[in-house]
Amino acid sequence: MRKYTGKYHPEIYLDENVRSGISTFALLASADEIAAGYQRLAADINTGRITEIVNKYENNQGDYLFVIADKGLIMN
Repeated sequence: MRKYTGKYHPEIYLDENVRSGISTFALLASADEIAAGYQRLAADINTGRITEIVNKYENNQGDYLFVIADKGLIMN
């Protein structure tokens, strides 16, 4: 099975056109945050470290997580 997601092809995030179509980048991140993340991602891709990072988070449960919290259950 081929994996076409950005997780397995992180170089797609180096393309500004791709980032502009992702709401987190387009609406929530500042230009400085994007530039810093872009530089780190490019460095990790260039050094091959990205493979180690992707493998570290490999799982069979999907790549999205939803957390439901109940304020009354927070312990001090």
